[in-house]
Amino acid sequence: GSLAEEQGRDRKARGRGGLRRLGRAPLGRTFSRRRSKARAGEAQEGTSSSMSSGVIVPRSFKLLEELEQAEKGGGVPPPHGGFVSYGLADPEDMSLSYWNASIIGPHHTSLVDRLFTLNVYCDENYPDTPPHVSFVSKINMPGVDPRTGEVANMPGWNRDLSIGQCLCYIREQMKRASKLPQPEEGARFDD
Repeated sequence: GSLAEEQGRDRKARGRGGLRRLGRAPLGRTFSRRRSKARAGEAQEGTSSSMSSGVIVPRSFKLLEELEQAEKGGGVPPPHGGFVSYGLADPEDMSLSYWNASIIGPHHTSLVDRLFTLNVYCDENYPDTPPHVSFVSKINMPGVDPRTGEVANMPGWNRDLSIGQCLCYIREQMKRASKLPQPEEGARFDD
């Protein structure tokens, strides 16, 4: 399953009244203040995103929308709601580039009840390119660099996908990793 296929399943689940819950990340500053500063900086950035309607949306507007969803508890579709959480790493980051994330291991696997911490970086090409994601918590998983924790690729990425959907895709891929020998709980890639 690619991210685009996952997005299609997510839309169907929402259409059936599926829940979209997410743990909240403390962010400090008010959303409206961050939005106005990001809009002011957007004119200088010149980057953009497209929405499904074909309208070009600036990068910072897309990231502000994702931040708002994360703050309000949306952005994570079933069955991952409540098991994936994300938010800005630094409330002062007006570029909205650096994010922290947490994933609780999938049910019915050896990773269940384990909390995995990740770093997410959205460069100036986001959302045309996927976010750069790396595990802080050690995991033995296909597609994750065993030395750095960097996630190798996001198949099927397109600009209409989000950080939340990317994290859900990673959580889904963790099911395969649960069959592999895993590092001790609490081990980190920076150890």
